[in-house]
Amino acid sequence: MFAAGLAIAGLAIYQVYELLALAHGEIPSCSIDATFDCVAVWNLPIAHAVHRVLGIPIAATGVVYGVAAAALGILVFWRVSSQRNDAVLAAGAKILAVCGIVVCGTLFGVSIHAGVVCPTCLATYVGTLCFALAAFFHDPRIPPWRALGLGSALVVAISFSTYALVRLLVGDSSAADSAPKLLTAAEVTREIAALPENRRQFMARALEAYRRASPIDGSDFPVRRRDGSSQAQVRLVDFVDIRCPHCRVMDATVGRLRKSLAPSALSIEQRFFPLDQECNPYVGADPTDGVRCLSARLLICLEASAGYSDARAALFENQQTMTRKTALLFAAEAAKQSEVALAACAASPRTDSALQDDMAFAMRFHLEGTPLVVINGRPVSPIPLLVEALVFSGGNPEAPMFAALPRP
Repeated sequence: MFAAGLAIAGLAIYQVYELLALAHGEIPSCSIDATFDCVAVWNLPIAHAVHRVLGIPIAATGVVYGVAAAALGILVFWRVSSQRNDAVLAAGAKILAVCGIVVCGTLFGVSIHAGVVCPTCLATYVGTLCFALAAFFHDPRIPPWRALGLGSALVVAISFSTYALVRLLVGDSSAADSAPKLLTAAEVTREIAALPENRRQFMARALEAYRRASPIDGSDFPVRRRDGSSQAQVRLVDFVDIRCPHCRVMDATVGRLRKSLAPSALSIEQRFFPLDQECNPYVGADPTDGVRCLSARLLICLEASAGYSDARAALFENQQTMTRKTALLFAAEAAKQSEVALAACAASPRTDSALQDDMAFAMRFHLEGTPLVVINGRPVSPIPLLVEALVFSGGNPEAPMFAALPRP
């Protein structure tokens, strides 16, 4: 039991580390492809609901469970090695095991329904099953009611203590989702200097690629929607797929930048590159359920609407679970538009032409995946902190804020 609990806690700590690294644009090793992708699972509605209620990422709940399991495991081992059987400890282990199986089964079912699987979560499920088998094989008898009550109290006490510590260390970022923190150049500079050596090397290589890139002209693709001035010092264009988890992270980054800088300093163009052959001739994957293409068309139709940003946020919020029908519903409700009129616009040749323009524009940069971020005509690796720094530096890769980065 102790080994299983320790393994669960270790896997959860690794996932929290990967989740924090994602904020700096690193692609987690558990994000393998469109199906086996831990980021997609972390972006499921159930994950956001857990975060809102508990104040910690769903990945961090595994730390709480793992520590509780390890603590009970070592207590049971100590009692057994002393040749004493403790009904309260045995009952507590069984209660924790049942709770773990129920929670893991629920998460696995939701994940399968959404069509995505988290590889490290699978390992956690196996560890939870091993803990449960050990708990019941150690003492297969049904505990008496008094032992069940005391065992439950013990599990709650250990779990709550661990939860309080984890929340203190990880912090509650749920408030930041609704009220994005404004950025400053000084803050971005400090964050770069505070990066671990391996991340600074990673960012330095990405900055060098941006430095060497030649600006590409896209003036023949008309701007449909622009936030900021056409004369802004920094012109940012991003291409997204509405179901891409990394696009959602970048969308939040661009949103913070929009709120942090004056329109005269930054202009933002948001374009689309659905990873679905139904509408995109540049991808090799077979057509999917059409949600990616429809979502892009819906947002193109809403570009002139005051509800565009709300509709975009609603589609990203439900990116892994929505269908064609619900995508239309979410977009129409968020933008306060008629579903009938919006559906007709999405099906129009004019909207399809605009979408084809976006995809052709993206291919000038030899796009290999989403999101694609372009600053002043040059593609940049979609590392949120790097994008923030380049925006604050006016697109200058030689700016002082990059002084902490080594030359690759």
